[in-house]
Amino acid sequence: MKFLTMLATRIVLGISVCVLTGGLLVCLARLSFDIRYLGLIDQYGRAGQTFPVISSLLWYFGPVAWWSYITPVALGIAIALRIQFPFRKRSLVFIILFVAIHSLVLFAACKPYFDLTAGMRIVERKNAPVGALVANLLALVAAGTCAGWQAKKICSELSKSGRN
Repeated sequence: MKFLTMLATRIVLGISVCVLTGGLLVCLARLSFDIRYLGLIDQYGRAGQTFPVISSLLWYFGPVAWWSYITPVALGIAIALRIQFPFRKRSLVFIILFVAIHSLVLFAACKPYFDLTAGMRIVERKNAPVGALVANLLALVAAGTCAGWQAKKICSELSKSGRN
């Protein structure tokens, strides 16, 4: 029974981390797209506004290619494998509810913005800046390394328990 509870805990937490970081990555994708192709920073300047500092730092982490979306999966695996004790079923239900509510709120907040900018057409596509490529690679390598390290740790613990 403890094995099933631990398995359920790891599955719920891994998928939850993947969904939460994936949702944020989709928002960053739209922000980086608007900065690269629609000149969002220039639009702020023309309106006499200063572009938010946090947005000017985070847009580099917006995905540049399909492989950028592997990062939330690797991070979810790393967190799931890091868990050492099972959560109670009630806690798992609350985690699922939190993730569902967070995802709905994020979708509801971003949907009007996405619809507003969806009508703007792009004449030419530009390559991603080097900074965005480096940021995406660093995030992917860090999440993959954490997942691999945790998997190796779990395998070594399983092999030690198999010998005893």
